[in-house]
Amino acid sequence: MKKFYIILSLLLTFSSLSAESIIIEKVIKLKETLRDEAFPEQGGAAFFKDKFLFTTDNGLFIVSDTKGKFLLKEKTQNQFIFEPVVNGDSYYLISTAAIEKRDINNKIIWNLKTKTPAASRPFFTENGKIFIQLQDNTIYYLDDTKGTVESNYTYYNENEISYIKLADPILSGDKVIFGFSNGLITYFTVKNNQLIPFYKFKTAGRSFYYTKKDFYDIFSFVNTPEGLLFSSGEEGGLMIKGKVNPIKEISNIRLKDIGKEVLGYGEHGIFIYDKNGKLLRNPLKTEGFIFDVTSDETNALATDSEGRLYILDSNFEKVKGKFKIPEGINGKIASLNGKFAFISNFGNLYIVSIR
Repeated sequence: MKKFYIILSLLLTFSSLSAESIIIEKVIKLKETLRDEAFPEQGGAAFFKDKFLFTTDNGLFIVSDTKGKFLLKEKTQNQFIFEPVVNGDSYYLISTAAIEKRDINNKIIWNLKTKTPAASRPFFTENGKIFIQLQDNTIYYLDDTKGTVESNYTYYNENEISYIKLADPILSGDKVIFGFSNGLITYFTVKNNQLIPFYKFKTAGRSFYYTKKDFYDIFSFVNTPEGLLFSSGEEGGLMIKGKVNPIKEISNIRLKDIGKEVLGYGEHGIFIYDKNGKLLRNPLKTEGFIFDVTSDETNALATDSEGRLYILDSNFEKVKGKFKIPEGINGKIASLNGKFAFISNFGNLYIVSIR
């Protein structure tokens, strides 16, 4: 009866707000206690081959088909803090205590215990190596076949460790770029299998001037023809040859390279920039915080901190529909074959399509 009520109320809510329609393919309640429901969901969804993968912050891992039929369900003692991360014919489960690699048959290839949780998603190289950033400011350089640590680097500073998710590492030439929780951006290179910081750049002033250190965490960055476009909690800018041209309008957002343009989402909506950080359009304005944006060939789906779902066209020109669920969504959305999958903060698994 409870599941029926959820589905019925959502259908009524969605159908009444827009000419666009969301078809709810499946709703499954995952969290069993009020304590579990009290915490925002930090896991999320991903697609792998023709299946959806799900992780939750209470330690559930699920493999389902696109109709929501469970093919595998496991419970661990650790919290998952990212959605499953897919790379080729393998995927990785990232918990508070370990990083685990699995194959196409869901068998464990290796499991690496970590002293602290990961701070960002792994970065994979073409020669079979992985960079993994942890919340104690340590970066591991791994062999992807064996899961062994070949080198590591720790950035020591007097500041407390940040526990929010930092920027996903990216490649610039032959260097891998990482952001830290005090506004530091570092370019790393590997020489003789050793991880070496090649270049460091501080995006903000010295740490003892900070009033709230978390605001200087590096949220995201993208390469541009001129340099590096970045966003932190307090400010953003375009870094060219070691100098920053401040752009306050790109603070506190996630940046994503979408070809000729840059997608930004986070505080106050969705933004489209050129490669130099100039705002081209603002297809969505909101008082909430946009947590994720995922698109397919036709539509894009965005979620905010108030529990709203926004449908946009895939070119991010306009909003085509707005819907609301009571729980809100903090985790990642996955898109596969015209369907979108996500887990709400109350622990309800959704598979929906847009018509």
